[in-house]
Amino acid sequence: MTPFNYLKEYRVLQSNNYLSNSDESISNIAFKVGFNGISYYGKVFKEHMNCSPSQYRMNHKK
Repeated sequence: MTPFNYLKEYRVLQSNNYLSNSDESISNIAFKVGFNGISYYGKVFKEHMNCSPSQYRMNHKK
């Protein structure tokens, strides 16, 4: 795994915690974990998690 791919995966995993445990907007979460664009965040998230951030939030909300 390249350092860049590791960083993307790490950022997605960090965002999972925010998606599950807060009502913060998905765009704010994307910026908070280090993504500069919402569409890019959605694309990377879907590659790693096989669902969109909003679908993940609906399925994992506590």
